[in-house]
Amino acid sequence: MPQVAGNGRPIISAYAKGRRFECETRDYLRNLGWFVVMHARSSLPDLVAFRDGATLLVECKLGGYLPTPQRRRMARLARKQVRGRPILAFREARQIVLSQLSSKSARFDRPFDAGPYQDSSGEGSSGKGES
Repeated sequence: MPQVAGNGRPIISAYAKGRRFECETRDYLRNLGWFVVMHARSSLPDLVAFRDGATLLVECKLGGYLPTPQRRRMARLARKQVRGRPILAFREARQIVLSQLSSKSARFDRPFDAGPYQDSSGEGSSGKGES
């Protein structure tokens, strides 16, 4: 039987909360037309997403903080090995926010718009085959 807090709700571990956020981020990107692969175990990055020749390496952190060594490792991996973009996914006011990582510091991070899928005619779509 799971542990229960004083309010009667089950206590959820930090690992379970983080894993749930990874799944929410995966679903968010899929709804925007990205093909997303989720790592089977905790590793850097949590997700790899592909669309139209672009590659995203996504690290999911509920609090939005990524320590400098991990930040640099993500930037180096994205730049040198996959020629993709290092992305930090975090939650702000119950919304998923994506930020392109700078290897220098969080001050230099910039917002990343994963945007809806653009087909060759330039009309947006969610990538789900809608008419």
